[in-house]
Amino acid sequence: MRDARCIEAERLLAAEGVVGAQVDAAGEASDIAAIAAAGIALEQLQALSRRIKALGFRYVAWTDQQPE
Repeated sequence: MRDARCIEAERLLAAEGVVGAQVDAAGEASDIAAIAAAGIALEQLQALSRRIKALGFRYVAWTDQQPE
């Protein structure tokens, strides 16, 4: 079963225009929101990180899935 925080983070990202982002709970304590997304600007992620942390994550990590 998927972590409800991840599902909610994906909904939040989609509502902010980051379509197709995948969020997983990572780390030993599952306190890292590991986001894989294409086409998200760092500034946009920084603006959303507080809201993602409010879902119960301590940290937010992002990998850019944009092909070069």
